[in-house]
Amino acid sequence: MNNFSLSLHRNNDLTTKTTYMNISSSHLYNNYTYSCIDHYQWLELFHQYYQRIHVYLCLILCPIGVIANTLNVIVLCQTRLRNPTNLLLTVLAVSDGFVMFIYIIFDYFYLMTPRLIIGMSKSYAQLLLINIVLQNLFHTFSAWIIVAVAIFRLIYIKTGVRAAIYCNMFKAWIVIIIVLISSILLTIPFMIAHQVRIKTNDHLLLMNYQNIINNQSDIIKFNHSNNIINNQLDTMILYEVDYTTNINLRIILFWNSAILVKALPIIIMTTVSTALILSIRESEKRYRILRRYHHCKNFQMTIETTRVESFIHNNNNNNNNNNNEDNDKSMTVQRSKHKSSSHPETYSGGRSANQTTY
Repeated sequence: MNNFSLSLHRNNDLTTKTTYMNISSSHLYNNYTYSCIDHYQWLELFHQYYQRIHVYLCLILCPIGVIANTLNVIVLCQTRLRNPTNLLLTVLAVSDGFVMFIYIIFDYFYLMTPRLIIGMSKSYAQLLLINIVLQNLFHTFSAWIIVAVAIFRLIYIKTGVRAAIYCNMFKAWIVIIIVLISSILLTIPFMIAHQVRIKTNDHLLLMNYQNIINNQSDIIKFNHSNNIINNQLDTMILYEVDYTTNINLRIILFWNSAILVKALPIIIMTTVSTALILSIRESEKRYRILRRYHHCKNFQMTIETTRVESFIHNNNNNNNNNNNEDNDKSMTVQRSKHKSSSHPETYSGGRSANQTTY
């Protein structure tokens, strides 16, 4: 889930110091980390202008993504397209669709309103906690399913016909179940690290809340509900999703999120994709060599066949010529017996078969 930020400006005597508040959805929405970015004001300006667009851009792109993933599921579920790889792609489309749908809820209820800054009702806080957990769950599941798809494709390339043994539907379902269980286990630290509690009044935020609303250059766009929420600040109990202060749990969550959820899938995907590309190139090289060999072999067979046919044709012609000569000689002998000696006739074979000698 994307991070979102709030910029507060303080006027010191001669200089204006910009303080950056980072509100992280994967750590703590209300855990404010102050860091001076005087030397990177261009980055802050970019963040300010883009954040205005990002809130509404996601409300356009995420529904399109949900519809596109739904169409992917419909297409891949066709009978003639049912195979282990397409099963993994179908599950991946479902997971990505849920990621985008959950982010639509977060964007509409929490980014377009100041609930993350001033607090929210208990029901909204519980919804935010569920949003955090599900977002990380489906994100982790999608990342490892992509790794499984890449490994299946590499096995298809390496094993060839034997891939039907190693990559069947049963084993694809086993992979899906293993990835789902692993994703749930990796999400447990997020469940433990986040909790709903009553929001403590931060005097800095309360003092600057009215200035934030009136400031046109602020990152977060407040709508007409600001006045309602502002009027209820003193009459209702506000809640927030708090992040644990346990250092050990923070370290576990950091390594869990940074290594197992993000870095490790990327490393495996890079390695498997490189091996897949090399395998495809080797297969193409072998195919070209085999095709060239078959072409040369067929050419040689054609030459030999032509030679044999030419030899047979010549032998047949010679045999026919010999037979014709024998027939002509026999005909000459027979006719010479029936003729008188005063009128001898001679018939020769070959080209002079029709010549008569008196």
